[in-house]
Formats: sequence, C-alpha cells, structure tokens
Amino acid sequence: MTPYEMEEQRKSLNARTTAIEHILPALATKDDLRLSTAALQHEMAKLATKDELNAGLEDAKRYALMLNEATRDDIQLLAEHLLAMRSQLDRIEGRRT
Repeated sequence: MTPYEMEEQRKSLNARTTAIEHILPALATKDDLRLSTAALQHEMAKLATKDELNAGLEDAKRYALMLNEATRDDIQLLAEHLLAMRSQLDRIEGRRT
C-alpha cells in the first residue's frame, strides 16, 4: 500500500470515527434499557389479564341479553296495546256507519 493510499484510508477511518462519535451520545445504554424495561413491566401489570377480559365479556353478554329481552317485552306490550286500540277504533267506526 502506498503512503497516499494509507493516508486516504486514515482519512476515511477518521471520518467514520467522527460520525460514530456524533451518534454515540444518542444511543441508549444498558441502564437506559433496564429502566425502560422496568417501566414497561410496571405499565403492563396495570393492564387487564385475558381472564379478566373474558369475565367482562361474559358480563357484557348477559347484560346485552337482558336488554334484548326487556326490549322484546316492551315491543310485545306496545303491539298488544296497538291491537286493542285498533279494535276500539274499529268498534267506534262501526257505530258511526
């Protein structure tokens, strides 16, 4: 290798080293990662478990079925009242003619 080539290699290596020195302060250290991991584990512990979500889903299903039944009963009651009113209206109209 010629002295010129060696000098070019040194300059290239120096430029790459300088670029790395600029990047290094922004990189996370092992301690930073440990703290982040601990914080994530703490936050994850606050989340509901699969069993808790399933239990909530079952409660929601029961409540939805209860509301559905109540709505069905209300519709049935309205239909019965409508038929009774229609029957009364038919009788009233029958008297007029």
